[in-house]
Amino acid sequence: MSSVIGVLKPDKLMFNTALLELNIKPQEVIFIDDNIVNVEAAIKLGMQGIVILRGDELKEDTDILCIDNLSDFEELLAVH
Repeated sequence: MSSVIGVLKPDKLMFNTALLELNIKPQEVIFIDDNIVNVEAAIKLGMQGIVILRGDELKEDTDILCIDNLSDFEELLAVH
């Protein structure tokens, strides 16, 4: 998709294009990425953001929800 629209995450055009193509609102999205900059951009647009960690260093440096792997996300969904 980036090659079609000519931008990469965290450019808001990337996110807005995806929202438009999927016909969904930002509030309906849980955006998961291993790059905190991308997650912060998604949050600024109204999405829920989760950082998937590639190491523990970030957990203590952010208020953004962090998970270690997608199994952790499955557990979060089951609880909520």
